[in-house]
Amino acid sequence: RLAGPSERVRVLSAFVNALRGQDVAPFELRLPKAGGGHARLQFTLAPILDSEGGVAGVIAIGQDRTEVRELEGQVIHAERLATLGQLAAGIVHEINNPLTSISVYGEYLLSKLKRTGAEHADLKRVERILRSSDRIMSFTRNLLTYARPSKEEPQPVVLNDVVREAVGFCEHIIREAGVAIELSCAENLPKVNAVSEQLHQVFVNLITNACNAVPEEGGRAHVTTRLHGHDRVHIEIQDNGVGIRAAELDRIFEPFFSTRRKGTGTGLGLSIVKNIVEKHGGTIEIDSEVGRGTTVLVTLPCLDD
Repeated sequence: RLAGPSERVRVLSAFVNALRGQDVAPFELRLPKAGGGHARLQFTLAPILDSEGGVAGVIAIGQDRTEVRELEGQVIHAERLATLGQLAAGIVHEINNPLTSISVYGEYLLSKLKRTGAEHADLKRVERILRSSDRIMSFTRNLLTYARPSKEEPQPVVLNDVVREAVGFCEHIIREAGVAIELSCAENLPKVNAVSEQLHQVFVNLITNACNAVPEEGGRAHVTTRLHGHDRVHIEIQDNGVGIRAAELDRIFEPFFSTRRKGTGTGLGLSIVKNIVEKHGGTIEIDSEVGRGTTVLVTLPCLDD
């Protein structure tokens, strides 16, 4: 009953062949799990012979291959990242050289047009060129961050300081989005062993996402830090934005997947965030409902006092 129609046909065919005394190659089934997701089970069938050599029955041996398949997927993903890392540096170099010229001359042209009293429409066109070049620059930086591991060594970090700096860095985004942001930092949190700049990148990304998701009026975001148990800290970013559909939540951390409208996001942000958090021994969870907002919970191990 758990198998789909096509897989039921495969199972039935395998048993029929085994009952006929034929060799049956091992086969794998993809079955739904009670808690969600799917399990991968490999079955081997063999006929049971009676004293006269006839087929009296069939023995079936099943083996759970779910973890093996997941590990294989991780290996393939790691190999792809290694290839991406090798290509990224060359790609970024080839893109950034002409892009720097576009940006520099674009700034010069914009300044000159402003001095000479050019038409408003022409100024807007040059500004659009500069915004586009900035977006490409940001994408290439994200590509390198995602593909190449950091060589910086972790140090004891005061988490609340990093979170406050991230909120301050996002001040212009918060102001432009009209977001009312509340910051609640628990006192006397233990330090975390981390690369400060990388954690800064995590929280800037998550706060920016929250600002982009909230409505134009009445947008709210709440950033909270607190101790969890004796050896973990929680950092929670909550917003009252549009929310994320359940089908999209399953893919939210995939590289190049974005819930934002086409042309406004690279789809690397949350992949980078997850990568950084996990390298710091932490976890990231996202709970969201369309129309009610999103809550992102980052958990990090803390140092002993």
